[in-house]
Amino acid sequence: MVLTASTEQLRAEYPLCGLLVCASCDLPLSPLASADGERCYQSPCGCRLRPVDASTVERVTYEALARRGLVRRQDIPRSGWATLFVRAVAAVRVGAVPDELMFAWQT
Repeated sequence: MVLTASTEQLRAEYPLCGLLVCASCDLPLSPLASADGERCYQSPCGCRLRPVDASTVERVTYEALARRGLVRRQDIPRSGWATLFVRAVAAVRVGAVPDELMFAWQT
């Protein structure tokens, strides 16, 4: 995937941008700042009525990478997660709850 400058800026704030998809319909979730300023991802398809908390799905994804041995050093700062995610993950499918994630790994 080739990143443009605007995509890179968006990925810095939302590291799963373009990778997080609805498990029901496979449409990508869109980054969104909630009314109270929290970062989240919104489903454009209507399958999910509530936004997905960005911090939760990003943390669970990072932990899954660590369990697979794909994190080479401990405590990579969040600012480096976008690069890590793009290199390791083809897609992250989110189910009914933010902790219910299914990963498609890069080969």
